[in-house]
Amino acid sequence: MSRQIIRKDDGTITVWSTVVDDFVYEGPMADYIRRRRRQAANDAEQDIIEIMEQLERGERPYAQFTMTYAEAFAKRRALHRVDKDD
Repeated sequence: MSRQIIRKDDGTITVWSTVVDDFVYEGPMADYIRRRRRQAANDAEQDIIEIMEQLERGERPYAQFTMTYAEAFAKRRALHRVDKDD
């Protein structure tokens, strides 16, 4: 874990980073939650964009586990006996 959330005596929090060995946030917990939520959303969006770009270039972002829709649907049909697309 690279971050440690520490409760301060005044009720606010501070976040210690073991990466930089310093505080990386000090303030209200609600603000830190909002900040982390925004960052998580941005990270998720970037991950999806990067995967889609790799697929468009014909790359295999999941290495040997990358499937086409037809392959995934055939696997679903075999495992769950589903004959139609939802």
